[in-house]
Amino acid sequence: MAAAIRDPIPGVPVNWSAGEGAVAVHMGGAVERTLEDAEDASLSFGVDVARFGADKSALAVWQGKSLLSVITKDGLDTMAVSSWISSEIHRQKPSRVRVDEIGIGAGVVDRLRQLRHEIEAVSVSRAAIKPELFANLRAELHWALREALEKGEVSLPGDEKLSAEFSSLRYSYSNSGQIVVEKKEQAKKRLGHSPDRSDAAILGFASAASEPGRLALVGGYVVDLVAGRRLRRFSMSLDEPSW
Repeated sequence: MAAAIRDPIPGVPVNWSAGEGAVAVHMGGAVERTLEDAEDASLSFGVDVARFGADKSALAVWQGKSLLSVITKDGLDTMAVSSWISSEIHRQKPSRVRVDEIGIGAGVVDRLRQLRHEIEAVSVSRAAIKPELFANLRAELHWALREALEKGEVSLPGDEKLSAEFSSLRYSYSNSGQIVVEKKEQAKKRLGHSPDRSDAAILGFASAASEPGRLALVGGYVVDLVAGRRLRRFSMSLDEPSW
């Protein structure tokens, strides 16, 4: 069993599944789960752009908190990826599109904006919204999806490769007790391929789980997901103001 978040073991790697097959069980229950109001929800895209020849660019398509599919393509340069995503935007008309701008992803962001698409560029290596708990945004987004899976709030497709990526990802704790999800390069060495599907999925989930525009409710705070800033505390209590 993995150490609890409140009882960190600095630097000791722990399986992402937080125990033998724990997340796999949650993911199994999430496969093709029926969610209320899912059909009325808008679409959101998460895009992870391949960085090396053997890696794949991935497009995750969410409808509300239902992940409909993760599509991958390899052998594409930045212009070809941009054309592919632009075509899917025109065809499916998502309300939000989030693209990982690290590395060559920045070129895809620029090209899609040049094509007059509204794009949210995200750097998952930047500081987390809750830096006291997470080493960076990548860890925070993975953890948010993990918790949503545990609560039964997410529906996933029957994608064995996606499930394998999520179930095999590992995390550790920093010396400050922050949760650190292993880097793509580390996961690639163990898996034999880059976790492109899961990275696209967390980007799309961040869009699907948040309010239209830039805002989301994370850990009791309304936050700006694009700027990575905490705006205000949210409260439903009559005794505690929400601003």
